[in-house]
Amino acid sequence: MIKKRAESGVQRIGKGSPMFKPGSILDAVRSADGSAVDIAFAYPKEWSVSEGPNLDVRNVRTSDSAFLLVAAMPAGETFEALPKKFFTDLLFRAEGKYGAYGGVDDFAVTQSELTNLKAPSGATQPYRRISMRFDVLTYNQNTVRRRALLSATMVGGSVYVLVASCLGSRYKEALADLAEIQTSFRALTASRVRLQEPQTE
Repeated sequence: MIKKRAESGVQRIGKGSPMFKPGSILDAVRSADGSAVDIAFAYPKEWSVSEGPNLDVRNVRTSDSAFLLVAAMPAGETFEALPKKFFTDLLFRAEGKYGAYGGVDDFAVTQSELTNLKAPSGATQPYRRISMRFDVLTYNQNTVRRRALLSATMVGGSVYVLVASCLGSRYKEALADLAEIQTSFRALTASRVRLQEPQTE
């Protein structure tokens, strides 16, 4: 079975590499309302940045990875009230990274919290942080347990979700890296003065 490139919903504006420097992503993407949004996050320097339209970094040796998902904000909803199902449906859709070889039925959200982070403008912006585990089918129909940390926010009518994931057997070893990716993620309305690197809390 040949797997097509996973559909992430990302519409990159820039044509060059999204890597600002080793271990740091800085890129601009298009939101649902047509505005530009700056995406920034940190990742381990030894990981590689994938080429193509998606924002995807990974460690090929260990199968650790991080990637961005984008979806339109549901009409009539507020970001703070989005149910967990919104995020799990997005993560496991058939066109995506984890649903391509079959539906994901065995999963659990182990933690979900809403936190407000300060933007460079001084305003606060809500981020949803989620921890979860799930069993996913591979191309040869084997079942693999994975763990993931998600960070999500809403800008310009789109919900941006950064997913940092590893094999379940590596979770304790990889947790520090995944947590750094999760907490470093920012999605902000693009300004003339671009972000230089992910903002810290």
